Amino acid sequence: MGSRVKKSLAESLLSLPDPRGFQGRDHRLPSIIMLIILGKLCGEKSMAGIQRFGRLLSKKQKAKLGFIKHNTPALGTLTETMKAVDAVALQSILSQAMHKGKTIQQISIDGKTIRGSKSAEHPATHCVSVFCDDLTAVIGQVSSKGKGLEIPDAFRLLESIDLKGVIVTGDAMFTQSSLTKIITEKGGHYVLPLKNNQKSLKEAVELALDDPLIQKKILRTP
Repeated sequence: MGSRVKKSLAESLLSLPDPRGFQGRDHRLPSIIMLIILGKLCGEKSMAGIQRFGRLLSKKQKAKLGFIKHNTPALGTLTETMKAVDAVALQSILSQAMHKGKTIQQISIDGKTIRGSKSAEHPATHCVSVFCDDLTAVIGQVSSKGKGLEIPDAFRLLESIDLKGVIVTGDAMFTQSSLTKIITEKGGHYVLPLKNNQKSLKEAVELALDDPLIQKKILRTP
């Protein structure tokens, strides 16, 4: 990651709302987020690992991240800050920083349960994500109530993404009028399979495709 990209991301994070009280702001919020991102990029998988990673940075490296008066944050500060941060706002900032200036032609939407997220106190975390093959990266993600309940979350996610000229793909679960409507209203296109979960619609399409006039029109389409 070049310095120009780092600077752009750091500047973008300045617009992230800070949920902490005035007395809990020993560290700048963008500095905390940048430390977590840097730790993840360097292979750290847990907040404890990121906390240790931060303490091992040189004074110059810490200063570049914005930690001048204090050492890097303690584990509790990292975890409590991330619990309070507006996840949707952060996701939007990171998404824009990733594809700024790059053309996106196609995205895929899918629901997944995050591996290793289940604990004794909490069930496994399920989310709906948008993957961009052009960037080989996830450009949008929201939490979901669970498998089979992703449609409202997918709608919310698509609302937050610029879809103009973009082709949206997904599995048959996302072949819903509410989703196709928002895609087209935002200037996008969709390629979604039609299966027996939409039986009446599938039968209507099959009937239409059997019409000789429709077949003739399809054959004439370049």
